[in-house]
Amino acid sequence: MIDDFTPATDWPPLHEGAVDRARLHWLRHSALKTVEIPLAEDLATLVGTRRRIAGAETTWQGFEQGQVVRGVVSRVESFGVFVDLDGTEGFITAPELSRHHFASFDEVVHVGQEITAEVLAFELFRPQVRLSLAALAPDPLAEFARTAGVGRVVRGPVTKVAPFGVFVRVAEGVEGLVHRDTITDRSTLDVGDELSVEVTDINLVRRRVTLTPTGAKRSAL
Repeated sequence: MIDDFTPATDWPPLHEGAVDRARLHWLRHSALKTVEIPLAEDLATLVGTRRRIAGAETTWQGFEQGQVVRGVVSRVESFGVFVDLDGTEGFITAPELSRHHFASFDEVVHVGQEITAEVLAFELFRPQVRLSLAALAPDPLAEFARTAGVGRVVRGPVTKVAPFGVFVRVAEGVEGLVHRDTITDRSTLDVGDELSVEVTDINLVRRRVTLTPTGAKRSAL
């Protein structure tokens, strides 16, 4: 279960005017059947169940989950990137292209480019190998947890103002949530404003960083 999403009203779901790649990652995850459940006017959760594909859970046609393979980008579409794996079709969704924000696929890959990727899963009905470039890149959240850690005070820009709080960029590729209960006056905060915050929790499994404004009293989230 993944929570702390603002309920989506459009498809594809948007975040700050751009496609919400984090949400799409779970909604389109090849190993899960995921649905979004609204919990309140300003809160939704994603609930996923593992999807089994008979005979293709860990291996298929000589490919194995976790295997590192090389291929050539054959096509770039608005919904993902196709890769030629020596005659077998590979596919990379937007969230699996990079751990960093990008405005268009062309910023990451182009047709004819040779790439190295990790095998995530298989889809027999296409048939297709799901790949990830991001899996082979350094994890900015893990690096932030190692170098910053809980209790560290950092300063960064507000990236989103939501009914339940504000998001602050605390490192390249890492954003944390300042819950509304810890903010004295949210009306004075806007996207782009600099905020000094203390890191109060880092959850690598749920991919979530919790922040508190410096000088504010911590409250249970």
